[in-house]
Amino acid sequence: MSVSRLLGGRFREDIAVYASILFDMENLSATVEEAKQWTGEGYSAVKFSWGKTRANAFGLDAKKDEAAVKCVREELGPDVAIMIDVGRYVNWSGPYALKMARRLSRYDVTWLEEPLPQDDIDGYVRLTQLSPITIATGEGEYNRFGFKQLITKHAADIIQPDVCRAGGLTEGMRIADLAQAWNLPVVPHGFSTAVNVAANLQWVSAMMSASILEFRRTQSPLMYELAKPRFEAKRGRLTIPDRPGLGLEIDENVIRECMVRAT
Repeated sequence: MSVSRLLGGRFREDIAVYASILFDMENLSATVEEAKQWTGEGYSAVKFSWGKTRANAFGLDAKKDEAAVKCVREELGPDVAIMIDVGRYVNWSGPYALKMARRLSRYDVTWLEEPLPQDDIDGYVRLTQLSPITIATGEGEYNRFGFKQLITKHAADIIQPDVCRAGGLTEGMRIADLAQAWNLPVVPHGFSTAVNVAANLQWVSAMMSASILEFRRTQSPLMYELAKPRFEAKRGRLTIPDRPGLGLEIDENVIRECMVRAT
C-alpha cells in the first residue's frame, strides 16, 4: 500500500506546487529569467530564497532587498504569487523584520518566510500580530512538542514542518492535526532530495487540509536524478503516487556518484 493509505487514506490525488528557487542578488535578470521559465511551464507561484552566497544574500540591504522584490513583481506581473524566504544567511531583529514587512507589502507578497531566528517564538508572535504580510516558519522545528508553542501561540500564519526533521510521517500527521485544531495551514518544507518530495506528497495526500507544496527547482542530482520515475509537475501540479511505500525507486547509480566518504 502507499504510505498515504497507511496514514489513514487519501484526500487528494494531486496538489499545486510552487517553484522554489534562490535569489541571485548580483544578477536579478538571471533570477527573473529562471522564475519565468517555471511560470511559463504553468507554475502560478514562485518562492525566492536567501541568495547564492552569504556575502551577497537577500536581507543585508533594505534598499537592495526592496528593489529585488519590486523587480520580480514587475517582471512576473500581478497574477503570479511570490513568496520571500529570508532564510539562514541573515537573521533580522523583530523591529527590522516588521519594517521590511511593511516595505515589501506594497508588492503583494504572499508570505514572508523565516525573517527571525527560528527559536524567537515571542518575536514571531509580535511580528505575526503586526505584519501586513503573512508570516511563515517552522522548517527547523522538531516534533509535536517543539511545534506546540509555535502553533498554540499563533507565532506564524503558516506552519512549515520538514518531514525529514520533524519526526517522520506519523509525527508529521500529529503536527498537522495540531495545526488544524488552531486553524493554521500547513505547507511542508522541502528543499533537499526527491525522497523528501515523495514523503511530502504522501503526507499532504493524507492531510485533511492541504493546498500547496514546495517543489525545489534549483539544479541538484539528488532532486532531478535520484528517483525513478522523476517527479515532473504539469501545469504547476504534482500527481501523488499511489504505488507501494513512498511510490518511488531509488537510482543506486546516482547514490554511488554522489556519495561522500569520510576519511
